Amino acid sequence: MAVYTALLEPGVPTAMFAKFDANMVIANRIALSGVADAIVKQARINASNGSHAYGTPTPASAGTGPAKISGTLYKSIDRSSITREPFGWYCRVGMNAGFVPWYAASWTSPKTSSQYARILEIEGCRNGATYPFLYSAAEFVFEIAAYSIYDRIYGSGRWARVI
Repeated sequence: MAVYTALLEPGVPTAMFAKFDANMVIANRIALSGVADAIVKQARINASNGSHAYGTPTPASAGTGPAKISGTLYKSIDRSSITREPFGWYCRVGMNAGFVPWYAASWTSPKTSSQYARILEIEGCRNGATYPFLYSAAEFVFEIAAYSIYDRIYGSGRWARVI
């Protein structure tokens, strides 16, 4: 009985919840880092659907990820550092700015890898075909891989009651 009354002493519940909150803040940052890294890894896998030389037909079929030409698109897929925002942790996954493929250096207005990514992912090429790689990577991670990341961080199955 003495143990339970000690939990009700002034300040004890507050200290317990503060410690729990501090542990969850750290766990949430680790979980976000794992999810962001998994999206980057899967997007790079998706953006490497075969390879071909510049100016030759792509071996990738429409609706799948693009084939690698110079590797610039692959190298520019990254995530930002994780920062604390007022409502939690924040991280962006996408294309780094300013990467230009080697074969575009002689063009009067070369496209950056982020411009190529938008064309491949959203707008479509001249023939209308899209080669999604980033959105499909995020879908895969959120629907499949995130569960194992959450289990590793929060414990098996316990996080499912919170979400």
